[in-house]
Amino acid sequence: MEVFTHYKEHNNVGLRWRTLLRYGDSWDIIGSMVMINPGSSKPLGEAISDNELLEHLGAFDKSGEAWFSFSEDAAMRHTGELFAKLYGKENRHQLNGVIQIFNLFYIMNPDLESALDQDRIFLSENIYPSSSENDANQLVAPVYLGYGKNGHDVRFREKAQIFFEQAVALNNKYKQGNDYLDVDFSKNPFTYPSYLMGRGKNQNISKVITTKFLTLK
Repeated sequence: MEVFTHYKEHNNVGLRWRTLLRYGDSWDIIGSMVMINPGSSKPLGEAISDNELLEHLGAFDKSGEAWFSFSEDAAMRHTGELFAKLYGKENRHQLNGVIQIFNLFYIMNPDLESALDQDRIFLSENIYPSSSENDANQLVAPVYLGYGKNGHDVRFREKAQIFFEQAVALNNKYKQGNDYLDVDFSKNPFTYPSYLMGRGKNQNISKVITTKFLTLK
């Protein structure tokens, strides 16, 4: 599996957006994930310069922003595991295609409270890239929303709602009659994938949500 993403630093704080998890040899999009913010994944080197690779990546957006190869973190691994279940694969390495990852904000920090504090500063200084403003328009079904309780927070509710409305429409078009998202935004827990597929996978709430997501098969 390969990870490709836009990335930059400001005052030693990393920003990551438009993240792609590529499995196998296909560049077709096989799903989308939305989380609260980037976590512990790190750049593997300088910006990508291979022209053939950049041609493929350039098809995902025309922002002109540099692309980087990144390491895989736990949230990415659990995202792959969830979509492997959806596609009836034994493990994520059997997937073939690209899973897109989007976030409600872009600060790379696995410590959420610290990241939220940094986000307040970045918003006041207008640091975020303008090319990230239309993330919801880039969603491709099937879509999983995993931004947790933060999606209900007043700071992120508007953006989370936009992702939600787009996801409902796309998922319904992808598989009519699916039972994944409640049409009432407030009734959805938007469970984080690393809880759903990791430490909380044996909890009833995780089993219920996974079963509902699998109705998109």
